[in-house]
Amino acid sequence: SGIHSRRLFGAMDEDARREAVDMFRKRRCQVLVATDVAARGVDLPLLDYVVHFHIPAEPKLLLHRSGRVARAGREGTVYALVSPSERPYMLDGLLY
Repeated sequence: SGIHSRRLFGAMDEDARREAVDMFRKRRCQVLVATDVAARGVDLPLLDYVVHFHIPAEPKLLLHRSGRVARAGREGTVYALVSPSERPYMLDGLLY
């Protein structure tokens, strides 16, 4: 019972990384928490939600990360937890 989750981070060994992604793809875990570095190169075509914990200074990165939802005509939702110091980055991302 509960919400099953896995994590991805840059220093993870390849087997643990593959296992976490496979569990998420097969819907054996509902939440995958990934650092920016770990998320690079990971293809997850059926994402319903993306939650940004840190807003990047580069608007293109925000758009790219957000674009992981709603691929191929699907709908998706993006949430952002924005600190006061990140507000300018969020605004830049929305205007990009």
